[in-house]
Amino acid sequence: MTNQKETKKEEETKKEEETKKEEETKKKNKQRKKNKQRKKNKQRKKKKEETKKEEETKKEEETKKEEEETFRLPYGVSDTRVAKGSKAEIMKAKLLKQPRVSIMIPLESKENFGATESVILNGYRLNIKKGVYVEVPKQVAEIVMDAQRQTRIAENELLKRQDGSPMRIDGNNIPEALQR
Repeated sequence: MTNQKETKKEEETKKEEETKKEEETKKKNKQRKKNKQRKKNKQRKKKKEETKKEEETKKEEETKKEEEETFRLPYGVSDTRVAKGSKAEIMKAKLLKQPRVSIMIPLESKENFGATESVILNGYRLNIKKGVYVEVPKQVAEIVMDAQRQTRIAENELLKRQDGSPMRIDGNNIPEALQR
């Protein structure tokens, strides 16, 4: 009887051990599945990020191409490089969208051909060649025309005031005929 009891105990312990082993293998399998799933999720996430980055770079390249195609500086106009995200870059983008106007800035006396006039808007600088017709954004043309108008008014005032009397710069002494 003791032998039977012992064998029963041995069988029970074997069964317990087997069930423990089965449980452990089940746990290991579950853990493996979880790890595989995590790995797959990471790979999917990585692929999504890569495709997103690729799409962003494609979009950036497309916008650069569009900018290059939409605005090429005409003969006689050059600009300065601008930093990304700066006010100058924003101004350049706004100017690119404006319609073009053909202007000519006359050469001053004693200026050589090739002289330029600089127009700076929010840090974005355009150098416009003098003595030739060039196409510039409308806002730049208005600035140049206004500067020429102010110069003409000042010259006329100086010619009138040969007596040496001072001239006001606030515009109160400008004749109506010369005002816009």
